[in-house]
Amino acid sequence: MPEEKYTPAQLDVVRDLVETYGIDHTEIKFFADDPQTPFIGYDASCVMLDKLMPDLVEIDVDFEKAQLQDSIQIKVRLTDARGRKRAGIGIVNRNEKDAEGNPLTDQQLHYTALARALRSALRAAGIDLIKLHRNRSNIAEFSGVADVRAEAERLRREVHALGSEVGFIDGTDKTHWRRFLTNRYKVTSSSHLGVEQLADLASALKALRPVRSAAA
Repeated sequence: MPEEKYTPAQLDVVRDLVETYGIDHTEIKFFADDPQTPFIGYDASCVMLDKLMPDLVEIDVDFEKAQLQDSIQIKVRLTDARGRKRAGIGIVNRNEKDAEGNPLTDQQLHYTALARALRSALRAAGIDLIKLHRNRSNIAEFSGVADVRAEAERLRREVHALGSEVGFIDGTDKTHWRRFLTNRYKVTSSSHLGVEQLADLASALKALRPVRSAAA
């Protein structure tokens, strides 16, 4: 925990979110221009959304051509169970630095743009993760969402089993798995995929089975 950087109130927020959702504390940051509201990283936001927004069924990510040559631009689209969509753009300058003044790596730049795009999409949809967290006892499942989520979970179990079968997942080593997901869907985790994308992933992995079996 970065106790030397945060106020006691900020540390309470970080601990609460980490304990509630099991997210990495490094994905929760506070900035001087808004010390009351944490900036939550992309992966952590997805974990929170899975718990807090049962009617959110899909998150799509697109890498767009940036208007400025020294920038990276990413668009995130959110789709709920009723088919309603909201989108947001995240832009990061290639010269941006971290809190210690070190230049961001390419991976960090893309991740920052992704987190900003998701935050923008959430704002467009009128969604405040912290308010949802504080009012989470009032959240109820919407009609039909439970079935969609159950199907998504079933597909995630299936694609992980297939990923292991074709050699993309080797125990805890998911290097090849993440590379495959990034190349195909521009994400690093199957938890970021909706039902249609998970079904597509399952089909793609099944198609690889005989090829890899023959090669072995």
